[in-house]
Amino acid sequence: MPDKINQSKPKTGQISKAPDLGLDDGGHPDIGDFSPIATPRDGEGRLIRRLHVPLKSPEDVKPHLGSPGHYKEGYSAFCLVNGWMADNDIPELVRLTLDTVPALQHAILLEGFLEREVSLGDGARNSQTDLLCLLGINKQLVVMSVEGKVREPFGNLVAKELETASDFKKSRIKRLAQVLGLSLEEAKPLRYQLIHRTAAAIFEAQRFHSQTAIMMVHSYDPADAGFVDYRRFAEAIGFGDTEPTFTVGPQSFDDVSLYLGWTADCPSSEGCIIVDRRKTDEDFFEED
Repeated sequence: MPDKINQSKPKTGQISKAPDLGLDDGGHPDIGDFSPIATPRDGEGRLIRRLHVPLKSPEDVKPHLGSPGHYKEGYSAFCLVNGWMADNDIPELVRLTLDTVPALQHAILLEGFLEREVSLGDGARNSQTDLLCLLGINKQLVVMSVEGKVREPFGNLVAKELETASDFKKSRIKRLAQVLGLSLEEAKPLRYQLIHRTAAAIFEAQRFHSQTAIMMVHSYDPADAGFVDYRRFAEAIGFGDTEPTFTVGPQSFDDVSLYLGWTADCPSSEGCIIVDRRKTDEDFFEED
């Protein structure tokens, strides 16, 4: 029988909640320019809260989601919040993904902020990250944004977004692409949300005066829905080939060393062991 992977867990901080955010006309958080100095309010005058309290239960996150209806069993918001809160630490498979890069090994979760707003300083609505983690690695602060997924797509293709975009939104998408070294034409076959989430991770690293950012997809779909789009995106911004439950990088963007990772997980850990970087039903290996 294959050995179960058991890794020691360092002491951690706590998962906190951050305020909610409206969505743009494409159903995604509306974002804009990338000044390293973010304004504390968006174009509607909404204050970004810098004081937080720990969640007492997973359900406390519901008012802060784009829609409370997203908090359903089997959906990414439910899986991510319940899984991370149960561990109060970096989940085992996420740690396994990070550990594929020696420079990211032995990470400690210092703090985590669910539904974290990110001001991008252009007067538009704030960006919002599913989970923003502050990690301690080798006495350095590392910022990791976590994007939870089950079977949801990574938004529209950029080409589709541009079809109905205003001039302001077209300019915003162009600037997002430029942060990642892409022209607007090069960005068109890529998923808008992947560009958006990755740029936001870089921006938050700058705000925290960190030299390292990680954009981690935490997928709870055993079939890896969306991985083809993720791989195409990684290749487009210079990372080369990648695989599930691996981290690639770094590449440098705006003086931030960026890593990309995909954690291949499943909604439940009950009765599972980790084999070949996957959760597998342990009954599969029982002898007759």
